[in-house]
Amino acid sequence: MADQIKTKNNNAHYVQKMRAKLFDIEARKLIAIIHEIDAKELGIMPLDRIEIYCPITKKRVTTVADLTTTMVKKNEIGLFKDVSRELGIKKCDFLEVKASPQPESVTYIKKKMKGEKLSFEEISEIVRDIGKNKLDEIEISAFMAAVYIHGFDLDETTSMTRALLLDGKQLKIEKTPVVDKHCIGGINGRATMIVVPIVAAAGCYIPKTSSRAVTSCAGTADAMEVLAPVNLSIEQIKSITEKIGGVIVWGGAVDLAPVDDKIIDNCKRCKQKGKRRRKVRCI
Repeated sequence: MADQIKTKNNNAHYVQKMRAKLFDIEARKLIAIIHEIDAKELGIMPLDRIEIYCPITKKRVTTVADLTTTMVKKNEIGLFKDVSRELGIKKCDFLEVKASPQPESVTYIKKKMKGEKLSFEEISEIVRDIGKNKLDEIEISAFMAAVYIHGFDLDETTSMTRALLLDGKQLKIEKTPVVDKHCIGGINGRATMIVVPIVAAAGCYIPKTSSRAVTSCAGTADAMEVLAPVNLSIEQIKSITEKIGGVIVWGGAVDLAPVDDKIIDNCKRCKQKGKRRRKVRCI
């Protein structure tokens, strides 16, 4: 039976103590599997959110709940590698599980879907929740679609840029001038690999982060990796840039904009699902 815990507001929240059952599978999203009986006690439905807390590691994570009657027993919770890694557990520890409310950022996504303008605080909340995996694939897709349809004005674009910047790690080069180069991408050109050496030779400092394939068969980082390693740490990027003037690395390895990477990854998954659906319809 779920334990009843009183919060400071004297609201009753039910916390279920469950033994973890670890699955050696990467789901590429945060999903937990619980028994239907436990779901009823927690008051949740399929795809509702649950919060999982590990008393040993003192870490907590919010996941989507899938329900079963066979994969796990009552008072047992199935965790894919993605979730167990977030919790820092490697064995079948006892965990505390409770229903998690819908994030406030979902309200802001709906606001954008109506074509309304978002404030910096609202955009920051969306970015933070994407980073903390509090928004699922559908909600992130809804945000992307809303922005695609209604667009961002200059204030919103600035707010989104600032929010992405503040959410990730920051690279600080002590020397000046520090410059950057950007292009639309997707045309399978390799301008970056030509521009960066020229800019560095001119006396500027250009720590260039590039992406792997998004819309083409190979991204700039993939092409550069043929010549040199691109999975460098922030410390390595800083050292190389200050020493020789420039470097080309894969941006996804340094967490400078982790939410940006998650949005791109979500976009890729949506495209893959769309292709599979088209194939099914053709069959």
